[in-house]
Parts: sequence; structure tokens; C-alpha cells
Amino acid sequence: MIEQLFSKAKAKLLVENPAFGHIISKMKFSQNDNIQNIISDGKRFEYNDEFIQTLSQKELIFAFSHASMHKILNHTSRKQKRFSYLWQLASDYAISSLLLKSGFELPSFARYQKRFDGMYAEEIYAILQEEIKNEEFSDDEELETGFNEENKQQQKRSDQTQKDPTKQNENFQLESELEERLEQKFIEDLLNKYYEEFPEPIKRYINLPSKPTIDWKQLLRNAINTYAKHDYVIYPASKKLLYQGVYLPSLKSETLEITIVIDSSGSIDQQLLEEFLSEVASILLIIPSYTVDFFIIDDAIRSHQTLQKGDPFPPKYVLGGCGTDFRVIFSYLQEKHLYPNLLLYFTDLEGFFPEKKPSFDVIWVTKSKKEVNFGKKIYLPEGR
Repeated sequence: MIEQLFSKAKAKLLVENPAFGHIISKMKFSQNDNIQNIISDGKRFEYNDEFIQTLSQKELIFAFSHASMHKILNHTSRKQKRFSYLWQLASDYAISSLLLKSGFELPSFARYQKRFDGMYAEEIYAILQEEIKNEEFSDDEELETGFNEENKQQQKRSDQTQKDPTKQNENFQLESELEERLEQKFIEDLLNKYYEEFPEPIKRYINLPSKPTIDWKQLLRNAINTYAKHDYVIYPASKKLLYQGVYLPSLKSETLEITIVIDSSGSIDQQLLEEFLSEVASILLIIPSYTVDFFIIDDAIRSHQTLQKGDPFPPKYVLGGCGTDFRVIFSYLQEKHLYPNLLLYFTDLEGFFPEKKPSFDVIWVTKSKKEVNFGKKIYLPEGR
């Protein structure tokens, strides 16, 4: 009975959304009556037998499409050191919002909150994480069961695999790496083949080497994530939900120390300036713990703030309007003997560069195609 339901839904999905259909067809299915409904991370699809039999074909196709999006958006590797069931919740919210915007009808079991519309899973995770710390997050109906049992079970399975390297010999590791590469190649080929058939809201989230579709904001977040270190500890436990006998981990973070500079010269128009400020605010939201030296500079330092988690941002006033001199910030940092993990510079690259490369990493976020003397460049496309 269940196999027939799955087969018919897969066949229909292969016709209507071939990419989703091919991905779900390669996914590992397993019955799990310890969960309430379904759960997927893009590699496996676990389901409660009784729940599946209550679904219409349309609802089952949504569940398959939702599971396939985890694979397309590469949520497994993007998780990094984030806590598993909280990341599952955040990524589910992100996918539901994206599918709704793409014309899908959300079934009653879909995890969705309007406040997360347009956000990446990383942003949603940061908000949920902050709500746990502030003890404002609850397992009520509005939050679609929150920290439910199936996510805890997934966390336990995942952690047991990751934390016990003695179970893996060299051959197994090589096989795993090969399997991962084959999966990546399969997804890349699939997305290239069916790219034009995806709804527009989904297209902008698909990274294809042959197409200029990589979202600059995601690139920037990925770059920031490489410098942000955070983990969880079991003791002391979070006070949240202790009265229900549920033990949540406490967050243990290493503070990220970065310098962010916004170019306020006369060549930066108001729209671009507001876009820069908005992206900095988003960056501050997704970093668990940070100390940010924030500068507004044209040919001189116009303002300087040291920001900690929770400090108000953005500033009400931005001074500037003169030329651009990149040497200002590097000279200042050298004089003060400051060496950040990363310097992030939002600019149009029209200015004077220092002669020597600094000892720390630099990322330039810009719309300009002009070459930089050092550091990496994240290109912000025209028209944004």
C-alpha cells in the first residue's frame, strides 16, 4: 500500500518537476514509527506509516519536493557545527517559505512562519538560537511542534556517526568521499539539465558553475562562516524546557573578531549605501558571538563603533562624501596594533590602495570589476 503511494507520487513528480523526481528517487526511504510524520535531510526520507496513509497525493508530492530541496540547497554541508535538530527546524522553515513563494500549496504539516519569508536557513537558525537563549522559544502549535522527537533522534544518529571515528577505517572513508563526489556530480548535472524548469524564486538559490546565478549574499555568509566558530555543550544545560524533562545544549562560542568598513565617499549613492548597511546588519544577526570594529570611511575615518551582540545597528547618520582612501583603515589598524580575523570592506574600489599587503585576510564587497591589489573580491551584480 505504502509502496504504491510512493511510486505513483514519484512518477507524477518526475513528469511535473523532473529534478525533484530524480532526487527523491535516489533517496533512501525508511519507516520510523517513533516519529510523528516525516523527516528528511536530503539523503534519507523517514516516515511514520500511519501518517503517510492520511496524505493526499498532492500532499505527498509536496513532502517529496520539500525533501529534495534539502539536497538542492546543500543543507547537510551548510550545517557545519550548528546543532542538528535546530538546524533541521531552520532549514525546514526556509524551504517551506521558498516553495510557497514558488506556487506550492503548503499542507497543514509543513513547518512555516511568515516572519521567516525571504531568509536563508542560517538567518533563521540565528533567530531561533537567540530565542532559546532568551527563553522565549516554546513548543506550541504556532511553532509547528518545535523541538520534536524525530529531530532529537536524527541528532543522536548524526552525532554517533560523527563523534566515533574509530568505526571508520581508511577504506570506508575513501568510499564515503567517492560517494559524496558522485552525489555532487549527480546534483550538478541534474540542476544544469533542468535549471530553466525551476520557478524563478528557486533559481536564485541554485549555484551552477556555468551560470552567473550565485547569490552574492550567500557567498558573503559562507565567507563569514569560515571565521565564526561555535559549538554546544551538554553541561550546563539550557534552562529552556527543563520543566518538561527536555535537555537542550548550552551554546559555547569563540568570539569572532572582525573589522567592517563601509565606503561613504561621494561615488557611493544612497541606494548602495543602504544596501551595504542592510547586509552588515544581516551578518551581525547570523554570528553567534562577535566583536566588530565598524568604520565609516571616505578619505578619513568618519565614525567608529565597537559592536557586541545585541548592540543597536545601523547608525542613524552616515557622514562622508569626499574621495576614497583605503590606506586610512590599514594605517589605523597598524598604529593601534590591531589584527582582526578578517577585514570586510564594502566599496566601489575607486580609491588609493596601500603599498603593502596586510597580515590579515581582506574581502572586498563591490559592484566594480576593477582589480584589487590584495584580498578576495565578492562581486555584487548591477541592478540590485
